[in-house]
Amino acid sequence: DDQIVPLRGELNGDNNQSETYLTVTKDGLRVLVIDRLRWEETRLRDALRSEKRFDVAEVIRQTDGAVTTAEEEFLDLDNQAYDVIVSGNVTPDQLTFTRGGKTINVLDKVRDAALKKGMGVIFLGGEHSFRGMPADLLPVTVPADPGAAIVEVLDGPGGRPIEQFQTVPTDEGLAKMMRLSKDQKQSLTLWEELNTTTRARPPAKLTGYNKMTRKPGATVYAWTTPAREAVPAGTSMPDAASPLLVGWQVGDGARGRVLAFGGYDSYLWEKLGQPKTRQGSEIHSRVWKQVVLWLAHQEDEEGEAFVRPATRQLKVGGEQSLRVGVRLPGGGDDPNAELTLKVVPLPEGKVEPDAAEIERARPEPVIRDKGGAKVLYRPRAKGEFFAVLTSPKKGPDGKPVTGPDGKPVLHR
Repeated sequence: DDQIVPLRGELNGDNNQSETYLTVTKDGLRVLVIDRLRWEETRLRDALRSEKRFDVAEVIRQTDGAVTTAEEEFLDLDNQAYDVIVSGNVTPDQLTFTRGGKTINVLDKVRDAALKKGMGVIFLGGEHSFRGMPADLLPVTVPADPGAAIVEVLDGPGGRPIEQFQTVPTDEGLAKMMRLSKDQKQSLTLWEELNTTTRARPPAKLTGYNKMTRKPGATVYAWTTPAREAVPAGTSMPDAASPLLVGWQVGDGARGRVLAFGGYDSYLWEKLGQPKTRQGSEIHSRVWKQVVLWLAHQEDEEGEAFVRPATRQLKVGGEQSLRVGVRLPGGGDDPNAELTLKVVPLPEGKVEPDAAEIERARPEPVIRDKGGAKVLYRPRAKGEFFAVLTSPKKGPDGKPVTGPDGKPVLHR
C-alpha cells in the first residue's frame, strides 16, 4: 500500500494508505493486452474498448529494457485481478524485469493464474510469438526454427505480401467465438463474403500466419487456406491444412481457457464493405469480443448486466465511479433499464457475500448522464467490496419477464 504522511492532530488514520478497491462481479471483465506497437494490437484494443463491460489495460513492450512504474503495476499479476490476458508479439525476455533486486517473470505469473485461478489467456501470432511461452498452456506446438515459423508469400526479399489466406471457422468455432449472427445461415453468408475476392470486393483476408500444430486434446476453431474460392464456414480442417485458432481448457478443474491464434493481421477483415459499410469492422469487433467472453467463461454476450469500476485503487473516503447498465439484444445499452446496485463489504476469505448480506444492503442512487448510468460510491472502511447489479429482464414487448414462481427474472 502507498503510505501517506499523517497530518498533525488526525483522529482517524484509516485513510493514510491507498487501498485496492476490488469489485468481485461475474459480469465486468478486466483484460490486459501485452504486445508491441502494431496495427493488430491497435485495432484489437480499440475493438475491446468499445465494449462497456470490458476494462482494458495495455502494456507495450518494444524492447527488452526496463519497465515503467505504470507497466510494473499492470504486470503485477499478484495484485491485479485480470479475467483475460492477451499475449501478442513479445518474447519471454520482454516479460522479465527486475524489481527491488528481484527478477520478476511475468510468464510464470500468467501460467499460475491460468492453471490455478482459471484466468483466460490467448496468444497471438507474430514473428516473435509462441516460442518460449509456457508449453503446458499452449494448445499448439510451433517450429523451433524461427525461419519456418511464418507462412507468407512475398514479391521478393523483404517485399510486400502477394498471397491472401482465408479464415475458415469449424462447426465448433461457429458455435462459439466465430459466430457472426444468431441466424446460422447469416453467419455462414458473412464468412463467405469475407473469404470471397472479386473486382468489386477487394481482399479482406490475412496475408500470412504462424505455422502451428494442434496438440492432442485441443480443439480447432478455425483453419486457413490460400484457396481462391471461398471455403464454406463449418468445413472441417483437412489433414494437410493449417490450424488458425486452437484452444483447450487446462489447470485445476480445467477452468483455465487458453487459445492460440496464428494470425497477425486480422484487422484486414475490416476492409470488407469499405467505404460504403462497416460490415468488416463489425465482424472484426464481434469475433474479438466473443473470444474474450469465451476465455472468461461468459459466452452469453447479449442481454447482460454489467458493472465497471473507473479506478483500480481508492483511498478510504475516496469516490469510486461505477458504470452500470444492461445490454440490449441488438447492441447498445437499454436506456430504460431498472438498475439496482448494492455494494457490500466482502468478508475475509470469501469470494462473494451471503445472499442475506446482499439482501440487507441498501441500494445506491443511480445517476443518469450522457455516458449512460453510474453510481458514485465512497467506501467508509478499508478492505474489499462486492458490487452486484440486478435489473428485471424484459421480453420482446418491453414488459418484465416472470419466472414459474411469479417473481421477476433478473439480470445479475
